[in-house]
Amino acid sequence: MNQPPNFPRGLAFNLEPCKGNGWYTWSDTYRTTQDGITCTTPVGYPQPMLTDIVQDTNGDLILGFRDRFADQYGLNQDRAPGPPQILVNPGSGSDLNRACPDASDAYVMDGNDGCVNNATRANVGIQRAEVREYYPGDWLTGFHQEAAYGGITLSKVETTLLSQFVNPIDVTYSSGPGRVNRTTGQRVDGQLCNLLTCSFGKGGGMADLEVLCDLAPPQIGNRV
Repeated sequence: MNQPPNFPRGLAFNLEPCKGNGWYTWSDTYRTTQDGITCTTPVGYPQPMLTDIVQDTNGDLILGFRDRFADQYGLNQDRAPGPPQILVNPGSGSDLNRACPDASDAYVMDGNDGCVNNATRANVGIQRAEVREYYPGDWLTGFHQEAAYGGITLSKVETTLLSQFVNPIDVTYSSGPGRVNRTTGQRVDGQLCNLLTCSFGKGGGMADLEVLCDLAPPQIGNRV
């Protein structure tokens, strides 16, 4: 698989003016403009990092992309050293993608029309019509159209795929694991783990998840 992730995506932070409309090149300094628009805050500036790859039972690849920008800035962090102080409220624009083999056995990502498109106008948070997604359930509350953080875990006996999300249960400024259906890509449920109003905010929070198949240890109440 060798292809650029420059296909249409959902918005990282659907608030004016800089919404994070797609992936952008890596930057070690804060970008004050985006697509010709002057940025204020909140802001999304998604920079892709491929952080997880899982193979489904049919051979398709499940890809977790983490947003580097969301790891560079936390809630109300100064955008650059020195005056004037301008605090930034970042929004993560990570993604949960799928890559399927074509006739030549080369993997093609869902956004490049390589897999079934499960996205409809009703289930992708009012994204643009040209956005193609196998996992449309990775959006929350309309403001975060790409809400997954990039980590993936798969139990092959389950019908769902587990990742971690910003606002996993539509509680603002929160993070936690969430499940999407492995076939339809729709959101199933989520679990609130951390309120983010005083920590990472909507920047990069949780990382990877793993399935533990070991037997549970002996327990006596909640003590052993």
